[in-house]
Formats: sequence, structure tokens, C-alpha cells
Amino acid sequence: MARTKKSLDNVDITDLLKDLNKEFSTTETLPRVKSELLSLDIVLGGQGIPLGKTIEIASASGVGKSTLLLHVSRNLCRQGYRVVWLDTEYATDDELLRKMGLMDYKDDLFNIFQVGTFEEVEKILDTLMPTGQVQFIVLDSLANLTSAANLASTVYNKDIAKSVENKQVAGDARSQTMFMKKYKAMCAKNNITMFFVNQLRQFIPTGYGQVAKEVHSGAKAVKYNMDCIIDLISAGKIKGKKTTINGEEEIDIGSNVFFYIKEKSRICQGGVKVPGAIYFGQGFSNIATVKILMEMKKVPYNGKMVKMLSQSGQTFTLTFGGQQITATYQTGLKDAIRDHYDEIIAEFEATDFNVIKDDFEEATAVHINEDPTIGMTDDEAIYDDEDNEINVTDEE
Repeated sequence: MARTKKSLDNVDITDLLKDLNKEFSTTETLPRVKSELLSLDIVLGGQGIPLGKTIEIASASGVGKSTLLLHVSRNLCRQGYRVVWLDTEYATDDELLRKMGLMDYKDDLFNIFQVGTFEEVEKILDTLMPTGQVQFIVLDSLANLTSAANLASTVYNKDIAKSVENKQVAGDARSQTMFMKKYKAMCAKNNITMFFVNQLRQFIPTGYGQVAKEVHSGAKAVKYNMDCIIDLISAGKIKGKKTTINGEEEIDIGSNVFFYIKEKSRICQGGVKVPGAIYFGQGFSNIATVKILMEMKKVPYNGKMVKMLSQSGQTFTLTFGGQQITATYQTGLKDAIRDHYDEIIAEFEATDFNVIKDDFEEATAVHINEDPTIGMTDDEAIYDDEDNEINVTDEE
């Protein structure tokens, strides 16, 4: 029996579009959640982290990516959001979670899984993402994932056993490509934001005309499927002192960094650097960010323009809200910023730190050839071995 051809004569395009809009429309403004970390919220456009997006946080090794995102996770859990942390580096334990203030949320709003393969991650995400009860996922790190076949290839599994040098070329890259395509779509569909920790590595030139440069590890699919790529650029280590068996030694306890969207952003304006400071195993310092921003901005006082923060010896002068106060040493300065935080922030005249505001943009849009950390002295800190907190000190 011949099939009757459907007529298009009486098709109502308005009804068709209405039905399609119900199923596929994506024009609504996505909700945003404040990370409560000043530099991260600023670089993302001032309103915080958008839901339903994929965001890469990349840097060279040892800058503080994991510490930053553990601090973000704590702040999100505190606001009642559920965070799933996928630890491919097997580097996160209960002691670190305790230092970062996450033990109160573990196994409730904060769930951590140690995984090593794409297949293991896929099982977890395919189980949790469709429930609609997970808002944020952190994969730390993407560069460490491999295939199950690669992991199972040993002398005890002769069917698939191969040495590393005999592996199929770009096998993990192909797995990564399919992985990224799938979970970018699932993040958008389920209104979940996924953070991908990635490494910046040195590209070694092998051909004529090539130059050495830092590149993001992984396949190009990583770049194509990210809604935003944030590079953490080191601006120097933060030094501290700790008593060891060899006496008092100076060690690296953190990093001065720039949050820099250089390559890509579908979320906000790119091309600016926002300064900040990360203390290893402790978290991000909002006060350090405010300190740098104050050094960059001038405000009116007694009929002239003066810096919000100036220094003479070990005495600091803070100008805000038509008043001036002084503080002595770095500890006094940090206490003063903490005590007057809201008043100082109000001086920037930027509602929710929307960088479209000209006044605030002038203070935060640090472009490629500028470096506001020039001339800054490193923070001095001492570990308290009893509670593992950092106490900032000053030398006269």
C-alpha cells in the first residue's frame, strides 16, 4: 500500500515554532552563583559563576589550582549547593579537606571520588548528572585521565598488554574528544557547571620556525568545548618561615597570581588580568586582592586625588569614604582592610563588581604589558604547627 504524502499546505509555522521552543529554547539568562572569591568573581564578569557552563582553570604546576577550587567548593557548599569532586591525582585526603573547611560538608554537599579513567568518570557523571541534584563538578585534573584499557595493560593481562611506547598514538586524545563533547552537552542540559583543572606545559619546538611556548595539555577538543578558559599566571611566590630539623627555613607558602582570560570566553569579557593571592592548603585571600586594587586606584581627599593605599616605611595610609586611617605593619594593614571591607569595596562604585562600570574597570583591567605586583614585597608568614594556620608577621 502506497504511503500518503503529508501535505504542507495547512502547516502553521507559529505552532511549530512554539513546540520547538518548548523543547529546545536556550535564550533564558542563566543564574549565577557568587564564588565569594573576589578575583574569580570579577574575572567572570562580576556576577559570579554561571550555571550550565564548562570552565577550565589552567596553570603551570604548583601555582594553586586545586587549593583555589577547594576554597570555591567550600563557599558553594556553605551556600547549600552540592559539589562533586573527581580526584584523578589521588592527592586529596581528609587532612587537606579539614584544613580547607570541607569536612563539615563531606558525604553530604561535598562528595569526592578518586578515579583514574574516562570510564570511571563516565559512570559517576552518568549516574549523578541527570538527577538534577548536583550543581557543580570539579575534575582535578583532566590531564591525568586515561582509558581503562591503558590502565589494565599489564603482563597479567596478556590480551591487551603493551608497553607504554607501543600504545596507540593519540588514543587518550580521541577519548578526551568524545568525553568533552558528551559532558559539555550534559552540563548545558542539566544546568550544571563543571570545572576542569588543566596543566600549562612547555611546548618543545621540533621543526623549523617553531618557538617554545606554554600550551594547554590535551586535545584541541578541550579548547573547543570550554565556555571559558581562565589561566592562572604566576606573579611570584609568597614566602614563609617554618621551623624544621635544620632550624628556621624559608619556604614557598603560596602564589601571587593573575586570573587571565586570554583565549576564550562565552561568559564574560576577556583580555584582562585580575590580581590575587593563593595560600597553599589554606585558600584564596580576598584581602590581598583588595590591597592590590587599592594601590592601583586614586580617590578624592581634601581637594586632591590620592592613592587609596600608600605606604611610608612600615606605616600604611588608607583613604576611603572621605576619611583616612593608618595601620602599622602588614598585620595591621590586613586587620584594617578586614574591619572596613564593605566601606572599601563601596569606594569602587561597582554594583556586584560589574566590570562594565568604567570606574571599576579602570582599577581592575590590567592588560598584558602591565604588572601591578612590581615592587610588592612578599608576605611573610609562619606556620603554627598546632592548628596549621598561617599567621602573617612583619620584620621591622
